[in-house]
Amino acid sequence: MFTKILTLGLMVPLIAIIVIFVLEVISTYIGLKLAKIESEFKEILKVSLYKAILITVLKLLPFGSIIALIASIFVNKTYFNTDWNKGILIELPLIILQIIVFIFSMLLAILLISANFN
Repeated sequence: MFTKILTLGLMVPLIAIIVIFVLEVISTYIGLKLAKIESEFKEILKVSLYKAILITVLKLLPFGSIIALIASIFVNKTYFNTDWNKGILIELPLIILQIIVFIFSMLLAILLISANFN
């Protein structure tokens, strides 16, 4: 029983890092095109991995989503040697995706709650 809990406890963060990494790669690539910054794909992979690990760890804290967003913008600003505005612009596709997922999950929750009352 303990080994199953331990395995699950190690697999969930690993899966979260992989999913966040894939989303970060796509959104960072799109964000760099929006900000008109040229970068090699290898560099995008590296900075996306840093941000994925950072986001996974910071989201465990209270207000972790806000802290993770600010940290991601700072990583963009530092790594791509740009200002805060372009750092936000690089992160913009992921912010939009998070808003869409949030709205979809809220609608799904309302649908499930209303289905339970019938």
